[in-house]
Amino acid sequence: MNKYVLERSGVHWEKRFYVGQSTFHCEALWGPLDRAFEFHRQSDAVRMSRQIDDQEGLYTRISDASEFGGQK
Repeated sequence: MNKYVLERSGVHWEKRFYVGQSTFHCEALWGPLDRAFEFHRQSDAVRMSRQIDDQEGLYTRISDASEFGGQK
């Protein structure tokens, strides 16, 4: 079963992956791969990616977690 993570470019590896949302400001939180939130359905990852892109003006990419060689 594939798992998906959200990734953004142009930032240091330690702030590259979506790890959740702030409860106070409803903004995306970013961190390293080992803390990345894993989506079990690609459709859920697409939905969150679009939400982040629209709300924060970022471009996020949906990646298969296995692309990172089991680092997660």
